[in-house]
Amino acid sequence: MILGIDHLVIAVADLEAASEELSAGLGLEVVEGGRHLTLGTRNALCWLGDSYLELLAVTDPALAARSWIGAPALATLALGGGLATYALASDDLGGDIRRLRSAGSNVIGPLPGERLRPDGQAERWLLALLPELAPDRPPFLIEHLPGSPEWRPDARRHREEGGHRGGRVRLRRLEIPVADPEAVAEAYRRELALQPEPRGLPSPGMAAPSRPEPSSPPPPSPGTPAQPSQVRGFSAGRQSVVLTSPIGQGGVDPWPAHLRRPPATVVLSSDAGTDRELELLGCRFVVERAEIG
Repeated sequence: MILGIDHLVIAVADLEAASEELSAGLGLEVVEGGRHLTLGTRNALCWLGDSYLELLAVTDPALAARSWIGAPALATLALGGGLATYALASDDLGGDIRRLRSAGSNVIGPLPGERLRPDGQAERWLLALLPELAPDRPPFLIEHLPGSPEWRPDARRHREEGGHRGGRVRLRRLEIPVADPEAVAEAYRRELALQPEPRGLPSPGMAAPSRPEPSSPPPPSPGTPAQPSQVRGFSAGRQSVVLTSPIGQGGVDPWPAHLRRPPATVVLSSDAGTDRELELLGCRFVVERAEIG
């Protein structure tokens, strides 16, 4: 069963500088994650309960270009960095794969993965991948193996009880600007059996996008009919994913492929501090004050 958003993969050019920027900008603790020896990448992690932000840097471009996560990271870095893809957590990956494939999904797996931590221990998981990963494509699925260091009961309890400098912080919502939310939502349904909310209507527990049209194109010139916004929302456990975009004239992609697209918006809940918003690491971060159970 899909439990919620596991982590966001944010491609960065300089891992140390990006870690410092996230820490300084949002008061979040970032820890060294380790190396993916067969993927040509290394990472740093910012834990938000059992979800996390993964800052991903490329260490071997040739190896990364041939790896499932290195390729989308390189593509994102070529446009300036930011959200490359994200993962949904599963507690029964084998069962989810069988269910999805029987319904016609192209999902591949389960595939083993691991990361060598700085302390020499290996973090291990299982993956279900789709042929292409990108911000405007469905995410991948992951199931962390319970014996791995970061998923032992004491580690999870520490994350649940601990906090950042700004208090306890949780991932609430991910907003992804896409050219055609309807088409992307259909891909989510086809590949992951995720059903979008009715047209333009978020579910009762899902807030509307934090900004109506994130980094939208300039307003039309006088006399040009206003274009409505498309919004498609999905519930993912306690979190939500929102696909949003202004409709271009004639259905034309408002963001040409050679230009950097508007940033994804990462909405966080914090039980301390004040509401704030800033743009960094190629993403827009919105922190909202809220009780955390």
